[in-house]
Amino acid sequence: GTDMYHAKDFVLFIAGGGELESEIRQLAVTKGVADKVIFTGEFEDEDKVKFYSAFDFFVFPTLAEGFGLVLIEAMYSGLPVICSDLEVLKEVAADTVTYFRAGDSSDLSEKMIEAYEKYVNNEQGPHLQGNKRVSEMFSIESFTNSYVSLYERLMKKK
Repeated sequence: GTDMYHAKDFVLFIAGGGELESEIRQLAVTKGVADKVIFTGEFEDEDKVKFYSAFDFFVFPTLAEGFGLVLIEAMYSGLPVICSDLEVLKEVAADTVTYFRAGDSSDLSEKMIEAYEKYVNNEQGPHLQGNKRVSEMFSIESFTNSYVSLYERLMKKK
C-alpha cells in the first residue's frame, strides 16, 4: 500500500533507549525494515544538537507527557514537529506543530508522509514558527513578567 511505497524514502531514528527498545527492534526485524531504523540507545545531552541537525522533521509520539522538554528543544531547533494531540502539548506548541491523534498509528503515518512531502520533497526551509514561540515563551522578559505577576498575586493575598 501507500505506507510501504513511502517507507523506502524514510529512515526512522529512535533516540533515547528505554524499556521498549528491544521490543521495537524485534518489530522492525519482523516488519522487514530493520535496515531503515536506527536506535541511539541512551545518549549525552550534547549529542542532541547533532541529532536535530541531521533530522528532516521530529516526531514526538508520547501518550503521557508532563511538560515536554524534548518537544520544546525540537521546536527551538527549527525542525518541523509532529506530536501527539495531548492538551498539555497543545498548550506548549499551540499552532506551531502538526498534531496526530495520540495512539493512532495510521494518523501518525499520514502526518509523517505529509511532512515528508511538504518539507523534504519540496525543500521548504525549516519550520521556524516553533523556534519563535519557544523564544517568546522562555525569554527573560516572559520569565520576568511571570514572576512580577506571581509576586503581585501573592502580595494581594496578604
